[in-house]
Amino acid sequence: MHYKIKNSIYLDYAASTPLALEVAKAMDGCRSNFGNPGSLHLLGQRAISLLDEARQTIAQNLGANFNEIIFTGSATEANNLALRGAVKLFRQKFPKVKPHLIVSSLEHESVLATAKDLATEGVGLTILGVSREGVVNLEELLLALRPNTVLVSIMHANNETGVIQPLSKIAEIIEQFRQDHKKTKHGENRYPLLHTDAAQSLQFIKYDLKNLGVDLLTISAQKIYGPKGVGALYVKRKKLNPDILSPVITGGGQEYGLRSGTENISGIVGFARAINLAAKLRATATKRLTKLRLEFESGLKSLPREVTIHSEQAPRLPHIVSFRLPGVSNEKALIKLDQAGICLATGPACSSRSHAPSHVLLAMGLTEQAAKESLRASFGRDTDIQAVQATLQVIGRL
Repeated sequence: MHYKIKNSIYLDYAASTPLALEVAKAMDGCRSNFGNPGSLHLLGQRAISLLDEARQTIAQNLGANFNEIIFTGSATEANNLALRGAVKLFRQKFPKVKPHLIVSSLEHESVLATAKDLATEGVGLTILGVSREGVVNLEELLLALRPNTVLVSIMHANNETGVIQPLSKIAEIIEQFRQDHKKTKHGENRYPLLHTDAAQSLQFIKYDLKNLGVDLLTISAQKIYGPKGVGALYVKRKKLNPDILSPVITGGGQEYGLRSGTENISGIVGFARAINLAAKLRATATKRLTKLRLEFESGLKSLPREVTIHSEQAPRLPHIVSFRLPGVSNEKALIKLDQAGICLATGPACSSRSHAPSHVLLAMGLTEQAAKESLRASFGRDTDIQAVQATLQVIGRL
């Protein structure tokens, strides 16, 4: 129970998780190994040894190869590297061809805003619609694919609703398109690339990247009880054509030339310990949090007021509930909940201060008013039934 804050109930684990004690201890052990991993002396060699060990740990957990893990400063940076790096290399390879991107309308802002920014630089952009349950329209994807499509980016599980996307079907559609356009005058066609933001799903879904069908995958330490300021991008490599990205941060050529800058050794070590811990707890955490989520949803439905649970019929992660309280502004609801010592959210933390309605809920067909009456609760390792019941009592009085 060491994550708990006195007189407070934290139900915003989708935004950030507390640092696990095991992770903090692993990071603390790096204090004596403060050398730059690029240095040749003893302290530098110790640092690079820690870096290599962490990279191997994360690669093994994902079913990836050692040299396919690229460390970044965040999941946002990893998403930028995926989109900007893919477009940059495509333009270098095919300077006379206009690149084209496909993203879904429910992506994290680090994907959506990046794609829209690239569109201002002459990149074609298609934003896919979703169903009312928040599932990507696969027919739209099929129709949107073009020979000049560089990359498709669809998150594996949404951070606001918890909805899990049919990633294997998406991968099949893209692979079939590649097969239909297998050869170009430049050789084997690897386009379009498939990228997925898996930051939210990492602790609950076991990955085997050799068979998943993605070329690029983003993960984050802070979503799995690791430190903030550390992310990673899986970059699939092939012997005949190993490069699918160009760097967007240049300098000393660290991270296989894809992300320059001295690596955050203690943060990366913490990331590796966190991913090991998440794998160990995955099955029991999924079962326990699914039960808590169902208890919470049942309690919401039993309140003497109207409540709508979003994406209730879709496959979802075990720890996220997005719901609407008609007639109650989510801003006012958050204030009252906070005064009662309960931490919920209106949506992703990085855009919550904008006061704009959730773009995810709007994409699912909700009105602006309905979106502004919606809240997100997300559970974690320290959430118990008492926390759920206390939260329901406060919500019932809103």
